Order: sequence, then structure tokens, then C-alpha cells
Amino acid sequence: MAIKQKNLENKEQKISLIIVGVLIATLWGKIDRTYCFPAKEQPIEQADLQLVETNNNKQEVVQEEKDKKEKNAHISAFGITLKKTTKAEIRRKFSIIETRPVNGFPEYEVVWLDTKDFSLGDIGVVEVLVFVNPQERVEQITLIFSGKVFRKLRQILSKKYQLKFKEEPFVGNCRAKYETKNDVIYLEQPHMGGFRTYLIYRTKEIDDLAEAHDQKEKDQKQQEIENQL
Repeated sequence: MAIKQKNLENKEQKISLIIVGVLIATLWGKIDRTYCFPAKEQPIEQADLQLVETNNNKQEVVQEEKDKKEKNAHISAFGITLKKTTKAEIRRKFSIIETRPVNGFPEYEVVWLDTKDFSLGDIGVVEVLVFVNPQERVEQITLIFSGKVFRKLRQILSKKYQLKFKEEPFVGNCRAKYETKNDVIYLEQPHMGGFRTYLIYRTKEIDDLAEAHDQKEKDQKQQEIENQL
């Protein structure tokens, strides 16, 4: 009888242990699911994803603004910016000597500026011309220097702009061309040019017009020659 009673108690203890084990396992599973590995997306992961998305959006906006600035960027020289500075601003900043229409482009104006407002150290500026479009914005800046200063100017420009081509013979005409996304720069020193060096900043828009105009004049002269034969 005592043995049966003891076996019964052992059986009840085993059952109790099993019930307690199941209960603990259930509670642990609940805690695990609720706080450690929830069925829904973790709030921290969701916040991280939102942060990454926000950063990506900011980067896209910054890149768009950068691309827009680069697209609209133009060269500046002596405080004059191509396609931006107006004739009125030129008048306020510098002393104007004379204004005339541009040959072949009557809707454009060329403005001669007083050289006292321009200085490049020991490099002498003898003439400054600014070409203004019909909207009265600067399309070209031409600076004429005394002496043969091609090499000195080329070294300065090469630090700032991309060189497209260069011709610098020991004897002959020296030429160099620089280019940005929207503008071109010509540096020229004619061999028989009266000891003058020319630096021209020009928008690609006016550069295309000038090239078309020059080609038209060449074709006309060629046609005149052919008509004589």
C-alpha cells in the first residue's frame, strides 16, 4: 500500500513538472515573440529604412541641385559672368568708353571699357571689349594684352580650365583653346600681330553663331572668286 502511494506521488510530481515545463515554454515563447522576434516588422528596422530612404532622397535633391548649377554655370572674369552680367551692371561697375553694334550681328552690341578698372599685375591690359546680346546680357569678354604673354596666360588658364588644344611653335602663331560645359576660351598670340596677345571668353551659343557667320563669309568670298574665272 505504501509502495502504491509512493508511485502515485511520483506520478503526480512528474505530471506537475511537465505542466510547469509546458507553462514556462509557453510563457517564454510569448515573451520571445512579443519582444524579441515579433511577427510584424521591427520598429527599429522600419525606422532605419525610413532614415535610409530620407538620406537617399536628400542625396538625390543635392545631386539635382548640383547638376542644375553645373548646367547653368558660366565663366566669370574680372567680376563679369557670361550670360548673367547685364549691361546695366557693367555700367555700374566699370567706365564705358564707347558702345557700337557688332558687325554682322546688328542686334548685338560691343562695349569698350576703360582699362583702368582691369589689372593683372605686370601684364598690361590695353583693351577690353564686352559683347552684349539682345537681352543685354554678356555673351563675350575680349581682353587684349601688350607684349607676348601667351605662355604666362596659358599657365594660369591651364590650372582652372580643361585644355582642348594648343599650338605653340617656336616661330609662328600661338593658339590655345579651353572649354567648359557652356563656354569656350581662346588664347591667341599672332606672330605678326604687333606684339599683342588676345584672350577671349565666349559662350558656346555665340561661338556657334560666330563660326556660322565666318563660314558664310568664306563661302561668299570663294563664290566671288569662282565668278571671276
